[in-house]
Amino acid sequence: MKKVMAFITLIFSAALMCGCSPVSVSELYSLPQLSDEYISLQALIDSELSGGSEYSPPAGGTNLQAVQQYDLNGDASPEALAFFRTGDGTLKICIYSSESGEYREVCAITGDGSSIGRVEYADMDGDGSSELIVAWQLDGGITTLGAYSLEAWSGAALLTANAEDFAVIPMSGEGQDLLILRRTGEGEAAVDMCSLAGSGELAVSTAKLSRGFGDVEVMRAGTLSDGTAALFVEGSYMDSHMITDVFAAAGGSIYNITATHGGISQTTRSVPVYSEDINGDGITEVPSARRLGSPEGDEFWAFDWKQVRPDGQLRAVMSTFHSYADGWYLDLGPLEGYELFVERSVGLSGRRVTFSAVEDGGALRELFSVYVFTGANREAQASAAGMMLLHSDESAATAMSVSAPELDADELAEGFALISSGWTLPAA
Repeated sequence: MKKVMAFITLIFSAALMCGCSPVSVSELYSLPQLSDEYISLQALIDSELSGGSEYSPPAGGTNLQAVQQYDLNGDASPEALAFFRTGDGTLKICIYSSESGEYREVCAITGDGSSIGRVEYADMDGDGSSELIVAWQLDGGITTLGAYSLEAWSGAALLTANAEDFAVIPMSGEGQDLLILRRTGEGEAAVDMCSLAGSGELAVSTAKLSRGFGDVEVMRAGTLSDGTAALFVEGSYMDSHMITDVFAAAGGSIYNITATHGGISQTTRSVPVYSEDINGDGITEVPSARRLGSPEGDEFWAFDWKQVRPDGQLRAVMSTFHSYADGWYLDLGPLEGYELFVERSVGLSGRRVTFSAVEDGGALRELFSVYVFTGANREAQASAAGMMLLHSDESAATAMSVSAPELDADELAEGFALISSGWTLPAA
């Protein structure tokens, strides 16, 4: 208590010294007062709730709050959006705008469904104002997608379509394009690119996914080798494989630029690993898999990462080995030209992955090993003579020992990295 009173006395003295009016102890301890603007917004929301509505925030995506703020009209003053389910089960999005320090409801958009699956804000025509993209989730896993104009707060529907998934990417012009994944009448999958002109006219272009494309697992923005935006769609192919289709825009139309061989992209692989900017150059790389030599019963793979050119051709830029069980990967650039054989062993103090070169006649020559020590003395083991510490945390210490004199340990260590949580691991 003495410390508190001393702090208060110090503030009081400072106020007198600078010519400020003294403040009371009760004022020092009082909570911040809510602004009139916030109070008016809360009153509008309370009125909706007291009328029988309940909060119904989006179930997926990045915009998950029941009440969100976003500058919809580009005036640098964010609007508030509240997501409800009314008493009769209707899904409702209320948009509130502040004028003269007080919020008022300017638009309400309603839809049918079991929930709001996802919401995105997109400036589709490049005019500085946003359109609202809403996925209305229906029973049975069906999604109805709606794009709504907020010009003059009309809430007018620009389009309504059944969708399996969607993305918002600036591909064809000044604005952001709405990419809709859907199933065609023939059971195949296609992507519609919906572009909004400044006149309000909506143009739609369609491109099919590869023949035989199964379930779509990932649909997201990526970047081609020249830095232009593209859509990467990844999923199952022929039951036991994965495939990546890459879509780009030209002349206002969308094209599957990788499906150049009989309508099938040459990006199939037998290991479920997604495309990624693996080397941090801002370009999305697509992996292909090749099996490495290993003891019978084990499977180890090298991944060759390839950039996608605007003409759909692939260019390899990096090769990696991924030890999924141990959570790390390695750039295989320094090992170019070697035929590799990989072994993994588990002991009481940790785990070891050994890389060997396959010599003439099939003999193995050990090149180097990566260790993950997990015991109580893991730091000492990882720092022992002949070891190079690569990474350490509260649960494990990772180190490398190099046997081959022609290899540069520092160069190998520079290519070591941890596997991110977004990676897909092959089934054991």
